[in-house]
Amino acid sequence: MALQKKLQTLRKQKGMTQESLAEKLGITRQAVANWEMGLSCPDLENLIQLSDLFHISLDDFVRDREQEICSNHPPCKAEIENERAIEFLRRAKRSTYAGKGKETISSRPESHDLEYCEEPFYYLDSYLGGERFAGEEVL
Repeated sequence: MALQKKLQTLRKQKGMTQESLAEKLGITRQAVANWEMGLSCPDLENLIQLSDLFHISLDDFVRDREQEICSNHPPCKAEIENERAIEFLRRAKRSTYAGKGKETISSRPESHDLEYCEEPFYYLDSYLGGERFAGEEVL
């Protein structure tokens, strides 16, 4: 959880308003509001006071552990599939409209269609009229 969200959650758990927290720290309510919106960050002195007030280590308070967990784990199946789909889409676009690919049989009256297939994926780019960039793509 990001610092701004942690701060807001801890403050609310203590039943404090932004104004009451600001008074305890000797700062303005706007400063607390800006921290909670992520517009600014507390300085070191305020971070220490906040960690003492909420009984949380400074390390746990400032680190985004969820971000670390996400960035340090091996890719899951969904991430691998997303990467495969993105790479397929790049190849499909290069082989169709970006590469001036050959049109296939129209899927609807007066449409211009370009298709590309690599199992298990299928790509269809279909547009009407003379503008190649005013259509739809399907993966």
